[in-house]
Amino acid sequence: MPSPAWTIFLLLAFIIIASGSRQVYNILVRGHAPFIFSRRRVLTAVINNLVLQSGEVFYELGAGAAPLTRRLAKLYGDNKFVAVEYALLPYLLGRLLTLGRKNLTWRQADFYKIDLSAADYFYCFLNVGAMKLLEAKLLAEAKPAATVISYVFVLPHCQSVKTLSVGQEKIHFYQLNTLDN
Repeated sequence: MPSPAWTIFLLLAFIIIASGSRQVYNILVRGHAPFIFSRRRVLTAVINNLVLQSGEVFYELGAGAAPLTRRLAKLYGDNKFVAVEYALLPYLLGRLLTLGRKNLTWRQADFYKIDLSAADYFYCFLNVGAMKLLEAKLLAEAKPAATVISYVFVLPHCQSVKTLSVGQEKIHFYQLNTLDN
């Protein structure tokens, strides 16, 4: 009979392999973005270019461990933050890192399948295919005045109202009520 430590190791290894297999399937077959952290300097640039009004709602889509949302939730105690992540391990990590944060809610879900109409702001770091699908969903159900902030990837049929350069990388800001598609 294996020792308890060995049993725990095997169980964790199985969970990591199973989750990794699901992640590869989602990337290759379903077109989801891989789990990659936004750079700290990018998060700082976004934070420095945001002024949230009390009560506004901020969603981080494909949040991973929600690095931006975690920082914003500390700065803006009167706002509601929602981190949406589909993959189990990043979701669990994010939940662990935000224990006790009352203004941050987690949803383990596919953001294409949930209602996004409550958000005033969206942040995402996805990929080309995901942005195309997200654009259609946001134009169909998001608030007309919502702001979309995308790191690197653009909404394919929309013109940004502001683009920040952080080194070689771009952060695109969109105002949905100014889009002419």
